[in-house]
Amino acid sequence: MGIFDRFRHRAHDDAGEARSSLGGSHEQDTTAMTDAAQRAALAHDEAADAFGPEIEKAREAQEAAGLSDREAEERAREDMTAEGDPWD
Repeated sequence: MGIFDRFRHRAHDDAGEARSSLGGSHEQDTTAMTDAAQRAALAHDEAADAFGPEIEKAREAQEAAGLSDREAEERAREDMTAEGDPWD
């Protein structure tokens, strides 16, 4: 089904027609799905390589700062519960 078929209100056709658009057999369908997974993995790897080392270091530092903030909040929460309610 093409993108414009949605605008023409055409419903999804049976699997046979979908296979014919890919080239025919069930084996080719599974190959197409595998190829799609490989393309997605490759795109993910390329996206990871798109950022330079400086950007990666900055992102890691930001994540570490976020973790330390969360750890400080957790410690404060634990200390507060260990001491009891400070408003009593």
